[in-house]
Amino acid sequence: MKNISITPDTRSAFIVGLAVFVSLYLVVVFSTMIRSSAYVERLDESFASASAVIEFPAVVPVIDFNVSDPTQQLDDKNSLRRPLPELLEESDFGMLPARSDGDKALTPFQAYQAKVSPLARAEPYVALAIVDYGLSASLSRRAVEDLPPAVSLILTPYANEVNVWQDYARKKGHETWLQVYFETQDYPRFDLGALALLKRSSLKLNMDKLHRTMASAQGYVGLVGALDNTLSGVAPLVKAVFNSAFNRGLGYLELATPNEVVETLAAAYNAPYMQGAVVVNRFEDLALVLKAAKGNGRAVGVINATPALMDQLPDWIDSLRDAGVSLVPVSSLYRL
Repeated sequence: MKNISITPDTRSAFIVGLAVFVSLYLVVVFSTMIRSSAYVERLDESFASASAVIEFPAVVPVIDFNVSDPTQQLDDKNSLRRPLPELLEESDFGMLPARSDGDKALTPFQAYQAKVSPLARAEPYVALAIVDYGLSASLSRRAVEDLPPAVSLILTPYANEVNVWQDYARKKGHETWLQVYFETQDYPRFDLGALALLKRSSLKLNMDKLHRTMASAQGYVGLVGALDNTLSGVAPLVKAVFNSAFNRGLGYLELATPNEVVETLAAAYNAPYMQGAVVVNRFEDLALVLKAAKGNGRAVGVINATPALMDQLPDWIDSLRDAGVSLVPVSSLYRL
């Protein structure tokens, strides 16, 4: 058997070959990483924060009526108007709200708001709204059944069967609003889900998400959002969002600081725009709502419902009369 000797030339050729192989391998790896990064960016652009769906689990509502049955239009004396065909517009995402044309022009805000007697400016008023309506079946049921019709309900587009919950509220006389989610200073620590409008996303993607949100239900009076300083520097996005909302005849309730761009657009469209809501996370926060009503003549309390808070809320509402304060729907405070 022959002995194979490794000469310096052989060793050198082997080292060169190995170096070439390693270089080619690294080129392939880095190329794959770059393509993967680009793919992830494109995927993120398409689905924005899809993982946040975990934060908003779908809840299947158990409701006692069949909403597809047209004979069940007015099963309660307080029932509000069903969605009107002339106030709907077809889109790739479903039916969007729209104002009607003609001599008797009508907006969704006018058509779907809860009707109340004219309010006297000298009296203090409180409006209450429950957020995330439709997300928890048990809490949403309690909001509809245990609270008076004057309490407004804010639908979340992350609920399962949003229109079912909207119809449930309508039949019991509760006006509904719809939550739109904006990126805030807490993002991404607090992710508002796949439908949130993000600073880093394109205008088209954000508008698609807005219209997908708006098409998730029909028959609501306006939008509710928390537009803090995060998106203040993105004027094209803010203008596009509220041009769309106000042009469609929707109202808007601001939960964060006032935004000059939104205020200017609201004035131009003569659109219902309200701000200065008190966020209620605990029962003790309701005292701030009452204080604001007595100091300013009106106050909006936006309630993050919990079982404990829902236990205490009906009695607190009953106590408003003794305090000389009237409970009214959110929409009725516009122009007061």
